[in-house]
Amino acid sequence: MASTHSISLLSYVPIMQSTININDNKLISVYDFPKYFKENYSRMPIIRVHIEQDALTLQALSNKKIFAFAGIGYPDKFFNMLTEYGCNIVAAKAFPDHHPYTDTEMLDLISAASDMDAVLLTTAKDMVRIPSRYCSHVRMIKAYTVWDSVDLLCQILASFLKTDEKDKPVEKN
Repeated sequence: MASTHSISLLSYVPIMQSTININDNKLISVYDFPKYFKENYSRMPIIRVHIEQDALTLQALSNKKIFAFAGIGYPDKFFNMLTEYGCNIVAAKAFPDHHPYTDTEMLDLISAASDMDAVLLTTAKDMVRIPSRYCSHVRMIKAYTVWDSVDLLCQILASFLKTDEKDKPVEKN
C-alpha cells in the first residue's frame, strides 16, 4: 500500500481564510500578507501568490462601457481590478458570495446593460452559476493564481511525494 503524504494549508484572501489540517506538515499560501501571519505562522514556509487576469480580454474591453456584476466574497476587489485595467464601469452590482442567479435577475441585468449600451461582465466563478440560456449575453474575466515562489512550492510538494522502498508496488512475475 502506498503511503499518504499531506500538508496543512493556510490560505488567506480578504474576508476569507481557511485552514486545512492534515498531519503536521504546513504550507501557507497568501494573497495579502498581513502582520498577523508573519507573527503567528513564522515557522511555516511562506509562498506568496498573486492573481493575474486575462489581459487580452481586458484590453479588448478597455474602450467599451462595462456593467460589471459579481457574487464573490469580495466583489469590490473585482470592480476595482477592472478600473485598474482601464475599464469604463458604468454600473456595478454586487451579489452575495456563491449567489445562484435567477431568471429574473439575469433578465434585469441583461436589460440594464442593453439600456446603457454596455457589455455585461462577470467573473468565471459567477459564470458557472448563471443559467446557460443567458451565458451568451455575458462576458467573463478569467483570473489565475500565480505562485511567486514556484521553486519553493515544488521543493515542498516533492518532499511529500517521496516514497519509501516498502511503499513501492510489488512486481508480479
